[in-house]
Amino acid sequence: MYADHAMELGIPSVGGLGVNGAYETAEEIHGGSGYAKKISFEQIKLIASRNPIVIDQHYCNGRHDCKNSISGVGVSDVRYIEFQGTSAGEEAIKFDCSKIPGCVNIVMNQISITSQVAGKEIHASCNNVNGTSSATIPVVPHQCA
Repeated sequence: MYADHAMELGIPSVGGLGVNGAYETAEEIHGGSGYAKKISFEQIKLIASRNPIVIDQHYCNGRHDCKNSISGVGVSDVRYIEFQGTSAGEEAIKFDCSKIPGCVNIVMNQISITSQVAGKEIHASCNNVNGTSSATIPVVPHQCA
């Protein structure tokens, strides 16, 4: 799969399901309860992606009156396998999960994301996530994996 921007494909976004005629489903999604689990993103080519790999349970859709709750939709068993390409920003991997239940069993394997600007460093960040990481660039902090 090739993309100029992960957001245009909806790569880690339930809102992007069904892009380019793909068959995908989502069930019973409403206002901050339920779960997202057993999701795989594999063999992804990124070209100057604005948000290459993101799980953000505190996302607010641009509104300014959002509550930053301690609980959110359960996220588990999400796999990111064989990502290659470039990031337009400094944060290539972001996991910002709620305290309860957090993000569980997040797997990253064979991830190689570099800056679209030669020589510029990029990074990964995480909050309340449990999982594994192998052969991943940028290096994922120990509290993530």
